[in-house]
This record gives sequence, structure tokens and C-alpha cells, in this order.
Amino acid sequence: MGYTSDIRSLIYGDPDAVGAFVARHKLEGHLAFTAFAENIRIYDRLCHYYYHGIGRLQSAARITIIDLKLDCVKWYSDSDNVCAWERLIRDADAVGLNYEFLRLGEESTDMNREFGGPDVQGWLAYHVEIVSHVDTHTMECPNDTTDDTSTEI
Repeated sequence: MGYTSDIRSLIYGDPDAVGAFVARHKLEGHLAFTAFAENIRIYDRLCHYYYHGIGRLQSAARITIIDLKLDCVKWYSDSDNVCAWERLIRDADAVGLNYEFLRLGEESTDMNREFGGPDVQGWLAYHVEIVSHVDTHTMECPNDTTDDTSTEI
């Protein structure tokens, strides 16, 4: 099966600038928009920009977000699709858009986070936890005909 990663990436900024960016790259047939067409969402949000470091509201503005989300994908740096997305991020940076990229690999120490732009907000973060879906009080086991008894060890 191979080594897989979870990917989340955002490119965002002024709606007109992002709209022009998307239109230009789609018209040029940029591989990032065709390779990840089913995994990209583009939407508008009201964003509250904060002063860095002190947490006070700087301004509120409508922004457009290009949002890529991929789960359990092979994300190798020599892949054409990966190179296309990395090129798209460089293009976004070159025209003054904000970008964030987060890749989590299978190993707990395999993480790559990149971000930049004039108003980058740091929206992408990761959190590792152990989650149990076993509730000992209401455990249901379909197709289980054994007694539901507990044994102290």
C-alpha cells in the first residue's frame, strides 16, 4: 500500500485577487486544479484579522479561501500532482495571497507545516490524541451471543 499522509492546505485573501488567481490558473489548465478537482473547495468567509502577538481585532473583511483536504494519500515530492500543488502555493505567495500547508505522515514525528503571506492567520494546526470509541457502560457488539460480563484481572 505504501506510506500515506493527510494533507490540508489553504490559499486565501481578497475575493477579487483569489478569483483572478483561480481564473488564471484554470484557464492555463494548471494541474493542481485538475488533479485535485474533487478535493478542492472554494468559498467565502468573513474573516477577523488580528494583530499578531496581542490578539486585538485589527479589521474584518470578506475573504475567499481555496481549501484542499486529502486523507491517506501518497504525497511524494517527485509526484507531478504534488509538484503542481507546491507550484500553486509559490504562485499564490508571489501575488501576495496567504497560504498554509500541513502534511501529517504515518509516523508521529513526520509533519511538515509551511505558511506565508501578508495576513496569514495560522488556521491550520495539528493535535494528536488517543480516542476510544468504547463505552464500557453501553457496549454493543452486533452478532455477539456471549454474555456481557466483566472480569476483574
